[in-house]
Amino acid sequence: MSESHLVTRLPDLGVDGLLKEAESRLRQKNQVLVELAKRNGIHGGDFESAIREITEAAAATLEVERVSVWLYTLDRQAIRCDDLFERSVVRHTDGLVLNAKEYPAYFHALETERTIAAHDAERDARTSEFAETYLRPLGITAMLDAPFRHLGQIAGVVCHEHVGTRRTWTIEDEHFASAVADLVSLAIDGAERRKFRESLQQRVEFEKLITSISKHFIDIAPDDLDAALVNALGAVGSFLGADRSFVSQIDDAGRTISITHEWCAAGVEPRAQYVQHEPVEKFEFTLSGLRRPACQRGRRARVAPARGERLRAGRSSGFAWPPARLVRAQLGVKGKRVV
Repeated sequence: MSESHLVTRLPDLGVDGLLKEAESRLRQKNQVLVELAKRNGIHGGDFESAIREITEAAAATLEVERVSVWLYTLDRQAIRCDDLFERSVVRHTDGLVLNAKEYPAYFHALETERTIAAHDAERDARTSEFAETYLRPLGITAMLDAPFRHLGQIAGVVCHEHVGTRRTWTIEDEHFASAVADLVSLAIDGAERRKFRESLQQRVEFEKLITSISKHFIDIAPDDLDAALVNALGAVGSFLGADRSFVSQIDDAGRTISITHEWCAAGVEPRAQYVQHEPVEKFEFTLSGLRRPACQRGRRARVAPARGERLRAGRSSGFAWPPARLVRAQLGVKGKRVV
């Protein structure tokens, strides 16, 4: 075989080897995506389990130290880490918040780019804002982030962070990161479908409960009414997972309010004795909700009642009012597990 023939064949062997290696990596990434797409957590609505599986698989496939999933806050002024997986210590954490006003270039890139491939994260204009507070303390040298959408807008981002020596992301890496972000979108859709199904089922079961209670009150003897009311309150409170349920009655003049019947879960202190002939003004927050025609629900974290009402009603993180009215009587439910 001539020397010239050998010289011409060697580069071809090198190219073939690179192509085979690239094909192998691509097949591996595709296989990971296929396996993830089959996981029940993604389509079954278990969002927490789904993103844990996604971050672990992505970290192993791209051989990076850190992979995390971030979701926009309700006001869209920040993103919150819903799951961070650290591969070397096999650990999941969450809770870190990044505010948009502190990292404007990065948040702009989230809205305008499919992927943010920062080979040199400290120098890349899109990620350099993190240098002092995030990149250097954690030893992150390269970032590959892929935003994901939900209901037509950016809902969050999947971050792949390389620690140690410099890392140059390939087009294959970028495509993989984008596909991983799409899987997170699917997981969000699955979680919302599950929530809707559970909400619908709970409503059906609640209506069955109310119907059953209503039938029990047909032709009930007056002497049995008080006990039946307490039993009904217990059934409703237990169904809703509440700490207390009660009936409050406003006097004929509309000036005072009293709790006439009350049920409390085990270990919960009754409050009826503290709410007898109290001025209705102290309970305006509750009454404003009860005046609405439909069942009202809320969270105290968003809207709090007046201080006097909060003290007399007792501490509770949630409240609900089913649509039950009897003349000037109102049914209320309060408890830590009502949301």
